[in-house]
Amino acid sequence: AMLGGIVQNVQEHLPQALGISLGRVLNCNGTVTILLGRLFSLFFFAGVTCFAIKILPFGKNILLAVSLLPMTMELAASYSYDSMIIALTFLYIALMCRLIFKKEALVIQDIVLPAIVLAMLSPHKYVYTPLALLSLFLPGEKYKAKKEKWISVGILFGGTVLVLLSLMGGERIYVPSLDTTEYRTIGYCLRNPKEVIGVYVYTVLRLTPYYVSSMVGMYLGWLEMNMPQEVLLLSLLNLFMAAVKTDSEDRVLIKNRHYFAFLMCAGAVVFATLTAMLLVWTPSWSRQIEGVQGRYFLPVLPLFLLCVRKMNIRSGKSMLKPIVYVGFWVNAVCLLRCFSIIVGR
Repeated sequence: AMLGGIVQNVQEHLPQALGISLGRVLNCNGTVTILLGRLFSLFFFAGVTCFAIKILPFGKNILLAVSLLPMTMELAASYSYDSMIIALTFLYIALMCRLIFKKEALVIQDIVLPAIVLAMLSPHKYVYTPLALLSLFLPGEKYKAKKEKWISVGILFGGTVLVLLSLMGGERIYVPSLDTTEYRTIGYCLRNPKEVIGVYVYTVLRLTPYYVSSMVGMYLGWLEMNMPQEVLLLSLLNLFMAAVKTDSEDRVLIKNRHYFAFLMCAGAVVFATLTAMLLVWTPSWSRQIEGVQGRYFLPVLPLFLLCVRKMNIRSGKSMLKPIVYVGFWVNAVCLLRCFSIIVGR
């Protein structure tokens, strides 16, 4: 268990650790060393995301717009493992879309790279494991034999499960806690389905506006830096422009089952996130699920936006420049706002 924890920590903060190591080798002072760790985190995020945008057969503007959100930018240049989670999720989505829509013939070896990416991603946050469901929509006719598809699916699911078990195994030391709060258990949820369903429904209806605003970056830092309302409006406008179809992307045929796959995987991740916080964070007396932040849904936001494209909103002009300009000004406003808050303290 200790070895698994060490491996997981190394995976979570490898870019930051490399930056700190470089600072120590160069004998930099503490401030420069800390900034190098954040800079390497940003380099890793930018590099992986750029590669994901390059290989994604359609919806490239969606990954770009999500990457330019203030919350995404804050996490990308931080010591949080969310930087790696978001980048690896973008890469996994791009790899799977490439296999499903672009590559003409598939072999079992094609699934190895997505399997490695998912195996690196899932141990950080188990709730993103349902993304493996995308493998079920790999076209069977692209394989030489039908069994090769199911072997590929087995590799993806089996490899991820093995990594999770290796990091979760071993003996755990119980440390008594002063927390006497009672939480719901899986058994309690199965015995009281109506109550639990009511908690989910109440949470979604009441907290969805908070999830959306905190996801795009209305509350930065430790959620104590409130941004202007224009940040929310312009960020939503940018996401809408990213979901607009352009003529150059009409060559990719997206069927209803593919939209269903995107929605199913994203919905499964959202459900897993809410369920995890219901069981380990929400007191048994609470009517809503506590502890969920909008940033937890950033990795699967591109899947939701790909489903928005089903509305078939079109534009004859490229949306690239407007998305970049709006994203730049939104982040500039957030930067000035954070600067004014910190200086005033």
